[in-house]
Amino acid sequence: MAALLGEPERRSHLLIVNLRLPRALGAVAVGALLAVEGVLMRLVTGNPLAEPGLLGVSAGAALGVVASRGAGWAQFGVTLPGLIGALGNFALILYSSSSGQLDRVRLVLTGVIVGSVVSALTAGVLAITGLPLGAVLRWMVGSLNAVTAADLRSALIPAAVGVFLMAVALTTAAVLIAGAVAFLGLAAPEIARRLIRTTQPSLLIPSAAGVGAAILSLADVLAVRTTLAIPWSDAAVAGLPVGALVAPVCIPFILVALRGGRGKLAPRRKETAA
Repeated sequence: MAALLGEPERRSHLLIVNLRLPRALGAVAVGALLAVEGVLMRLVTGNPLAEPGLLGVSAGAALGVVASRGAGWAQFGVTLPGLIGALGNFALILYSSSSGQLDRVRLVLTGVIVGSVVSALTAGVLAITGLPLGAVLRWMVGSLNAVTAADLRSALIPAAVGVFLMAVALTTAAVLIAGAVAFLGLAAPEIARRLIRTTQPSLLIPSAAGVGAAILSLADVLAVRTTLAIPWSDAAVAGLPVGALVAPVCIPFILVALRGGRGKLAPRRKETAA
């Protein structure tokens, strides 16, 4: 606390205010954003396995940012390209999956297909443009290493787009801060639902936000303190991408949700009398 409120010129004060505090706030914000988005996706699609990765929103935001940087449009920052990529990709998925009415199962399947294609396009853009592959891949997996106060401010714009596009906007905000952190938007609502034993949105949304923030904050603390030795060389990687630690924690809960949601992805057909 003394370092936080001390003299601006002191090294400890600069370290906390410029590095530690933005990173901690970023972890809380991204975890909460992805968790709330996961709840909203469930409510909209009626599918317990709906999350930004499955619906291609994260892939669209990542493609927008990578394509903008590859084209040399750094003056646009990351907010506008990321939001355009996410909204454009989600609009494409909605258009491709609808045939007069919204089919929830087709929406998820189309999201998986389009998301895979967009991820392949992102890899192609990286190969063509010559962007720093290591830094970009770390960001796409999900990393809080370079989070600054400016990154947090840039995420306010997509987060305020509106309730109608809230799920897409929250995912974009999370991607702009920490990259494409996978599985958290799917697992956090499931964990929160089991903790509070209800699916009432007024209780589930804040609970999921708290769970998501806690998971990502803990994962980031572990990521900072982890050093990974590379077997075929004398080098070592200090500080893993936070997304690499989030996935192992979330996957068991995803499997539970998959087992519990069996038979719920499509309406049951009524039996007809013989």
